[in-house]
Amino acid sequence: MPNKSFYFLNLGCPKNQVDGDVIRGTLRALGYIESFSPEAVDYIFVNTCAFIEQARLETKGEIEQILNYKNKHAKLIALGCYPALADMKNEIPVIDASFRFDQTANLYEYLTGSKDYCHKLPALNRAIDGWPYSYVVISDGCDNRCSYCTIPNIRGPYRSRKPSEIIAEVKYLAFHGSKEIVLVAQDTAIYGKDLSEKIDLPELCRLIAEINGVEWIRVMYAHPAHLDETMLDRLFGIAKVVRYLDMPLQHISDNMLKSMRRHCDAAKIRRLINHLHSIDKNISLRTTLMVGFPGETDDDFRQLVDFVEEAHFDYLGAFVYSPEMNTAAYDMPGKVDSELAQQRYELLSEIAEETILAKAEAQIGKTETLLIDGISPDAEDLIEARSYRQAPEIDGVYNLQLSEEIESVKFVKAEITAVDFAEIIE
Repeated sequence: MPNKSFYFLNLGCPKNQVDGDVIRGTLRALGYIESFSPEAVDYIFVNTCAFIEQARLETKGEIEQILNYKNKHAKLIALGCYPALADMKNEIPVIDASFRFDQTANLYEYLTGSKDYCHKLPALNRAIDGWPYSYVVISDGCDNRCSYCTIPNIRGPYRSRKPSEIIAEVKYLAFHGSKEIVLVAQDTAIYGKDLSEKIDLPELCRLIAEINGVEWIRVMYAHPAHLDETMLDRLFGIAKVVRYLDMPLQHISDNMLKSMRRHCDAAKIRRLINHLHSIDKNISLRTTLMVGFPGETDDDFRQLVDFVEEAHFDYLGAFVYSPEMNTAAYDMPGKVDSELAQQRYELLSEIAEETILAKAEAQIGKTETLLIDGISPDAEDLIEARSYRQAPEIDGVYNLQLSEEIESVKFVKAEITAVDFAEIIE
């Protein structure tokens, strides 16, 4: 294989990032040389996101930027979710080829000109970039069919990965230095429901906790409809599962939850949160909330505001409803005026910032065990680190002064002395 070079741009969620890491690792195994600049390469890959219109616009914007650096001989190839939703070559004619996330075999055949590339590949060929944490996808697709969501149209029905595959991947990641395993999926809470062997999320975490080198296990994207008190007790009864949970709620008004087809009511959501705090009063909770959904009244929004004030989330992502074709909500009556939806978003964000800042400031003076991520991109004399309360990339970091002692360890105990609250709502 000639030494062809490539540049790879990952967009979208951690699940997309894992898909991209597997493709990058495969290309390296096939003899391709990865460059970290789009200039003077043979192939440019853009791993796209298409969840909402804003994500598709971002993809187009990134491709426009890359064209400023692309040499005339380079092939521009789109991958991932966007090609599963639309004909990208038709929408963006400068693209040379596009492949859905489930067409990787077609991609490699396109690149190599042969179907006989597999014999050159190791059993595990995921790119490792040296971070002390790794995302692990435990399932793909979704059966929830929330009325606003395009994921089932893009990724298909829910499919749990075999536990043996997951365990093998975690062992590989731990061998290469990953101390924290972050479990991701469209819905982690329902893991194993479609498998013949008797396994669920807590049991999977128990198996992962037995792997040498793994110190932290973090659960993201746990749909509240598929959680209960017994599952939470089993999950957080595992010592290596950090006291953190990402539980996307979207709303608290029963009117909205029903219209969104969330399969969960406000009473259950409150019970789950109360139970999580009974397990550990210092548990760190993240959620996402949506405003401007069709039919959202002033009273629905007021319920949401009151809920944010009472629930005291540690981290919160808020966003405005995006109408997506081929979803049940697209033709729903009661469209919310875009200016009103934006006003609601801004008000909710302000209130959330106040409660989240209070939670962050409450950590000042405490001594925490921190996982060291690496040198700060803003200052070479600072180290970035996170406590169990912070998921990678989205929940902020702590800055520590660089020293020889810190350079030689993965975990360190440190006192929290200050909070720089520049921007926490995303």
